[in-house]
Amino acid sequence: MKTKIETPYYLIDEKKLLRNLKKILWLKKKTGVKVLLALKCFSTWSVFNLMREFLDGTTSSSLYETR
Repeated sequence: MKTKIETPYYLIDEKKLLRNLKKILWLKKKTGVKVLLALKCFSTWSVFNLMREFLDGTTSSSLYETR
């Protein structure tokens, strides 16, 4: 049975994403920096709940992006 996959299709490896987020958390604790997510370069809403606890906020370049 064939399944039709809509394109573009982005596959995100949750384990690798979490590994990178833990590195960000380590950096935050070590240096006290604030980490923001740039919506323009990574607007993958499906993983925002996962990323929420590791980030301090987001940035946007227009009102449209903030909606």
